[in-house]
Amino acid sequence: MTRLWLLALCVVATAVGVCSAQPLLAPPRAAPLDLSPPAPDASMAAYEAVESWVRAWEVPPQASLRGLERMGGAAVTLRQEQLIIGRGVSFSAGPGAVAEATRAALAQSRDKLLVGRDALAQEHLHKAAGLLRISVELAGPLIPIQPALFVDVDTQLQPGLDGVAVRLGEKVGGVFPAAMLVMNMSPSESLTSAISETSGDPTLAVRTDPRGQPGALAKTQGAVFYRFRVAHVAQVGDAGAPAFLFRGGKVVEMSALDRGGLERFAALLASNLRTRIERDQGRLSVRGIVLPFQGRYEETASPLLDEVMTAAALARYARVMMTHGPEPSLAEELLRQTAPAAGDEAVAAAAWVVAAAQVGDVEAAATDRARIGGVLATAYDAETGWMAELPEASRGLIALALVLESQSPGLDEMEKGVRAARAAGAMASIYRDTPPARLVAQMPWLGMAELARPKVEAAAALRDLRAQVWKHQLTDEDASAEAPDLVGGIVFTSARNPLPTWQTVRPVLLLAQMNRDERVTSTEEALRDLGNLLRAVRFLRQLSVDHYSGYAAAVGRGGVRSSLWDQRQPVEATAMTLWTVCEVLETVRELGERK
Repeated sequence: MTRLWLLALCVVATAVGVCSAQPLLAPPRAAPLDLSPPAPDASMAAYEAVESWVRAWEVPPQASLRGLERMGGAAVTLRQEQLIIGRGVSFSAGPGAVAEATRAALAQSRDKLLVGRDALAQEHLHKAAGLLRISVELAGPLIPIQPALFVDVDTQLQPGLDGVAVRLGEKVGGVFPAAMLVMNMSPSESLTSAISETSGDPTLAVRTDPRGQPGALAKTQGAVFYRFRVAHVAQVGDAGAPAFLFRGGKVVEMSALDRGGLERFAALLASNLRTRIERDQGRLSVRGIVLPFQGRYEETASPLLDEVMTAAALARYARVMMTHGPEPSLAEELLRQTAPAAGDEAVAAAAWVVAAAQVGDVEAAATDRARIGGVLATAYDAETGWMAELPEASRGLIALALVLESQSPGLDEMEKGVRAARAAGAMASIYRDTPPARLVAQMPWLGMAELARPKVEAAAALRDLRAQVWKHQLTDEDASAEAPDLVGGIVFTSARNPLPTWQTVRPVLLLAQMNRDERVTSTEEALRDLGNLLRAVRFLRQLSVDHYSGYAAAVGRGGVRSSLWDQRQPVEATAMTLWTVCEVLETVRELGERK
C-alpha cells in the first residue's frame, strides 16, 4: 500500500484531478501492527455455532469455541428477509463475546417476530428462526489509536474494513464495519456514535467543538480509542449459504471479465436502469439515488439529466448487444418527453443532444429541437467566450454537443461551417484556459468531442492524458493484500476521500473509445492497454451490487455504488458504467477482428 499511501497525500486544488507524476518516496518504516482477525476455520466454526443457536433459539450457558482467544469482540446481526430485527455486539475478550452477542441479538429479535404468546408460540418462534438471515463479525485484537481530531480517524482508517471502539472507564463500545456500510457511516461518524452510546451522553463528542474532539476527550475523560479488523461470515444469495465477505462483498477476480463476463455485467447494469424507470399517467420518470440497504430512493438535483443519461446508456447497450428488448423504445420515449425541458438551459440541452446521438432518430417536436439548438449556440461565443453562469465542469459536455450539432444531417455548407467553427473555438478555449492537472475534469466529453471530429486535432494531448490516467491506476502491488478490492480504480486526489470512487468511470469511458480509434491508438498500443481497461472495469464491477455485496440489500441489485464504503447509487454512476462496459465490449470485438 506504499504507493496508495503516497497518492492519498497528494493534493491538487481542482474540482477533479489526478496527481502529477512525481517520484514516489517510501514512507518511514514502522513496526507492523497485527490486526489479524480469527482464522477462517475458527471463524466458520463460530458462524456454524451461532446458526445452531439461532435456529434453536437458545445459547448454551457454556459455549465452547476454539481459535478465538485473541478475539476482541463479536457482532451478530439477524435479518427477516432484508430487514434487521436484531443486532448484538460484545467487546468481551475471547470466545465468550460470540455467545454474548448472539444472546443480545435474539433478545432484540423476539418481539419483532410477532409470534404471539399462545401455546403454539414456541413452535412459531422456531419456524420463524429457521428463516432468519445471519451475519457474524469476529474482531481481531483491539489496536489503540491516538487521533487528535475526528478528521484524523478518516485519514488513518480504511472505511468499510476498520471497525472503531472506545473505552470509557470499564465500558467499551464500538461500531463494526458491516454496520458502518449499512448505515453509510464514515469511521469518524462511527466513532462519534460509539462515544455517545458508550458514555450515555450525546453531547460529549461534538465534531464542531474542540472540547469534543478525540484528543481532548482522551485528556478530560480518559478515553482510549481503538481500531480493529474483522472476519465476516454472512448468508448470501437466494440459498442463504454462508460466505466470507471482504468489505461487505466478494473481491471480483480478473478472470470474471472475459467476453461473457463483460456481457453479463452489461446486462446486470441495464436491468438496474430498467427497474428505476416508472410510468405514471403515461409519463416515464427515473427514480433517483438508490440506498440499497435502506430500501428507498432519494431525489436528485437534476432528474432530467438522470433521464437523459439513462436513455443514452440504454440506447448504447441496445446497439452494442443488438438486443430487441425494451431498451431502444424506452430510450427514445425518455428523450421525446424530455425535449421540451431540455431547451431551458445549456447543460440539459447538451446532455440531450449527446444522448440523442446514441438513440438515433428521435421524434422531437421541431420547436423543441430548435430551442435546444438555440440555447447551445448561445453557450459559447468566439468573441465573448463562455456564458458566465455555466459551470466550468460542463464545458466539455457542451463542446461535444456543439460538435454533434455541426454534423446534423440536412445542413447547408455555410451553416455547417458556422457550427463547426463554434465547436472548434469552444474546444480550443477549454484547452487554453484549463490547467493540465484539471483537464481530466472535462472528460470523457471533451475527448469524445475530439474523436467525433474528422481530424483529431489534440491527439497528443489525449495520448498524454491516457498515460497520466494509467499511471494513477491502482495495481495489485499498490493495493496489496490489504485492499485487493481497490485494484483498477483511478485515484482522484482532489476528492474528499482520496481513494478511488465511481468517478473512475469518467476517463475510462473515453479511454475505451480511444483504444479502438486508430487515429490515436495503434493496434500494438490497444492490445497493451486492454489490460488497463479491464482492470478499470474490474473495479467498476466491484462497485456494482451483486448477491455478495447485496446480501443485505432490499433494492439496487446491479447498481453502481458511489464507493465501496458509500452504498448510495447515483443514476449517473450506473448509466456511465453501462456505457463504458459497452465501449469495452466493442473494443474487444474490434481488436479480435484485427488479429
